[in-house]
Amino acid sequence: MTDKGTDLSKGKFIGVVTFVTFLLGLGMLIPANNFLWVEAWIVLILFYVFFINNILYFSKYDPNLIQKRSKPEFKEKWDKIVTFFTSIGFIPIFFVPGLDRQYGWSNVSIIVEIIEKKLFKTL
Repeated sequence: MTDKGTDLSKGKFIGVVTFVTFLLGLGMLIPANNFLWVEAWIVLILFYVFFINNILYFSKYDPNLIQKRSKPEFKEKWDKIVTFFTSIGFIPIFFVPGLDRQYGWSNVSIIVEIIEKKLFKTL
């Protein structure tokens, strides 16, 4: 049995993850100029499912953790600085692959492509 505060935090986290996933999707698909890019959709779905699964798990088994994470406390000034630069460094992880997809910067061996297609076909 959970209290109302925990439910609000769980809902807040699910809303944030949904919004962030939407933004990351735009960050991948707009630079790729292709909203039908299957690999990007797979990444976004895995990202979303992973984080929602964690939220649901911790809201059931450790609701206090959800409460703590919803209001981070920075004890030192450098905590805020490191968090800021880590967040900024995280952004290119999603839009650079879209640019790579559009401009064809990476060359993947045909063997790797065949193995990848076979693996995903069997899953």
